[in-house]
Amino acid sequence: MRVAPVRVNAETWILEFLQATPDAERGFLLAFEQTLIGSDIAASFVPLQGDGSFSRQSCGMRFRLLPGVLSGETDPQTCRFGEGEKSIGLLKEVALTDRQIVIADQLIPSAGNAGQSTDVLRLYRLDRFTGNVRGRAGGDHAWRLSAPVVLEVGGQSIEPVDAAGMSLDVKVRLSLVESQEVGSPLIHLQAMDAVTGQTLGQAWADTQAETIGIALDTVQINLDREGSK
Repeated sequence: MRVAPVRVNAETWILEFLQATPDAERGFLLAFEQTLIGSDIAASFVPLQGDGSFSRQSCGMRFRLLPGVLSGETDPQTCRFGEGEKSIGLLKEVALTDRQIVIADQLIPSAGNAGQSTDVLRLYRLDRFTGNVRGRAGGDHAWRLSAPVVLEVGGQSIEPVDAAGMSLDVKVRLSLVESQEVGSPLIHLQAMDAVTGQTLGQAWADTQAETIGIALDTVQINLDREGSK
């Protein structure tokens, strides 16, 4: 999902949440008014329609600005889509921090009826790491140093090459994996044989970690979070 801020005027700014899928584009707008009432911020939720345009119908949201987090929700009694008795109420909750965005949705058919189970989406910032990779065929061979590498967490694997453009015969990938603590993922670094795909080594680090690496007899990887130095 891509999250993009848009400044409308001196009083209003918008966050666009757009998610491209193979079938369609999904998303919504949050329009914030800069007028603060204590720690509250008035906002509007505008959904993206199936044809790719934003709906003319919107719902009011009330956000609260707390230390380290901005969170808000709609009122399903007033945030309703459809006509009459067939209208559906939406309880939408959004929480934003500097590291992640949590979006929860629950549909409530009508007063007195139980709503559908809550659908929760957790989005994490796609951090980038830079560094180098060293590889060798065996303990008796000299190390070859790769050209500088850049990896994005959650991105595709890369196959580092040396100064001569020759592959080090290893693929490297950074991804997010679930930890035993719910809602607290880990960064996963994996080194694989470029030919067979066999995992040569792997390491895990907290999502706040500034560095991550692997040290093996045939592969050494040293990565730093971009902008940390």
